[in-house]
Amino acid sequence: ATTYPGVTITDKEIHIVGEGYKPHDAFGLSTKISAITFSTSGSLSTSGSSLEGVESTSTVTINGSSTTNLTNITLKRCFIPYLQSTYAEVLAYNNVLGHVALSTTSLNCAFYNNIFDWAASLFQYGYAQVYLNCSSTSTFSGNHIFKNNIFLTRGSANKMANTFGNSAFSDNI
Repeated sequence: ATTYPGVTITDKEIHIVGEGYKPHDAFGLSTKISAITFSTSGSLSTSGSSLEGVESTSTVTINGSSTTNLTNITLKRCFIPYLQSTYAEVLAYNNVLGHVALSTTSLNCAFYNNIFDWAASLFQYGYAQVYLNCSSTSTFSGNHIFKNNIFLTRGSANKMANTFGNSAFSDNI
């Protein structure tokens, strides 16, 4: 299967739709893109964009700025080994995710029906890691929801995050 080179989108809403990371066809070839970045350029943004049915072989980065937040970014049916977000509002559902890093400036992010699997991570910690990047003295700009997800680990490792901030976890396994 071909892996397409990385792409950075900075100035418009765009919808990238692929075959899925485990297509049910005779060939089983997924749509692979190395690194994908949604960002801003001055007052222009990629708000409203979506990524569906794509396998990233590297990182998906969703970075707004302090002057231009990214809103309504949707990730659906993707395989993402590393997801990072700053100044962004993300809805992620039905994905396989490895390492997820939400900064203190991440807005209201929601994760539903995903599989967080350490084997998918670029870092191979031995556990699925959700890293909410804040210290005991910092606070989140938004509230994050994790509902109906599966968190897979291997061995005795049982670390999930350094701190949960204003996050709600419910009905996860």
